[in-house]
Amino acid sequence: NDDPRLAAYGDVLCDVTCMAGFAVRSGFEKMGAAAVFKREANKWHITAIDWRHGNTIVKPSDTTWNHAKWVWRCSMITYMTAVHHLVQTHWLVANALSTSIRETLGPWHPVRRLLQVLTYNTPSINHNSALSLYPESGMLHRMSAFPYEELRRVFASGASNFRFRTWPQEYKDMTLPEDVKSKLPMFEDGLQVWSALYDFMAGYIGVYFKNDEDVTADKGLQEYWKFTCSPQYAQALPALSRTALIDQLTRGAFDVTAYHELVGDVVAYTTDPAGAALQVRPGADMADLQEFLQVNSLVAGTGTPMPMFVPSGEKGDEDWLCQLDLSKGGVHSPKHFEEVSSLYRTMMDRMREISQDVRRRNAPGGGREMPFGQMDPLNLERSVSL
Repeated sequence: NDDPRLAAYGDVLCDVTCMAGFAVRSGFEKMGAAAVFKREANKWHITAIDWRHGNTIVKPSDTTWNHAKWVWRCSMITYMTAVHHLVQTHWLVANALSTSIRETLGPWHPVRRLLQVLTYNTPSINHNSALSLYPESGMLHRMSAFPYEELRRVFASGASNFRFRTWPQEYKDMTLPEDVKSKLPMFEDGLQVWSALYDFMAGYIGVYFKNDEDVTADKGLQEYWKFTCSPQYAQALPALSRTALIDQLTRGAFDVTAYHELVGDVVAYTTDPAGAALQVRPGADMADLQEFLQVNSLVAGTGTPMPMFVPSGEKGDEDWLCQLDLSKGGVHSPKHFEEVSSLYRTMMDRMREISQDVRRRNAPGGGREMPFGQMDPLNLERSVSL
């Protein structure tokens, strides 16, 4: 909390005041709010809301307290859903991966084989999202409060604000006290998941590309790195190198698995009409019936599960190691697949160990006020769903 107006109320902010910059239709109230938290012993207390539409700092004793909290929750869910989930994870990252491998890499290229696993059904998912969520009078337009030109501005801001960073860089750049962010489950669990993914990706690339020149001289990778169907994604990347490729593959895998679970899991909020919604009406502290039905129709209609990243072994969710076998076409040595198999088994063993760590932290006495399973490896799907 570096806002002098809010300094007296607490030391940590959850700030979605950016939503106040978007106009809304008649009958609705502008979004935009920041919640202030104070840390006391092992608990956090919400102490104030910077409510932008009301142009005031609301405290728990004020009559508008419940409404201000509602505005903050709705602003957070709307921004996370439209920007982090839809625009950045689906339309930029997942779209970049799924289109570029198919347009530039042959079926025996090791990067294509790997990313085909992580983009299962992604073209269909993203195409359907564009048809149902992007258009004027589409589902997202109808359930939000924005005029269509403002909704497009939300989309555009999400694309223009996209930055490529590794998860350790995200951790380093987050402006929170070290003791706070180190215990945030998105980092405490997420950095373990990242490490397991990174070691696998580094090893996998090392099997087929021994040095930097092997990567930069690969004509397929040169074209892949252009990401022509996702220019905002391409612009955010560093120049192609072996290190950059490993980081990009790791972040891509992380985004379509763990990060997608984090930003896409809103059902706990939307199934309670007083939880959160994508619009705010003056004086209301919960969703009206129409909004409640619209939002949960979307949640129910787009919740088709994908195969799991750590296979369960059930029908339709089998082990995906066989998809990385490039020896069958005679292009690559069987020895390469032996090395990849060892890397794969090591990664899966680590993921199961991380899951046990997460579940211990979530258990009573594990140190968390609330359980957090969004980055438990056994909960992660291997490609995006809506």
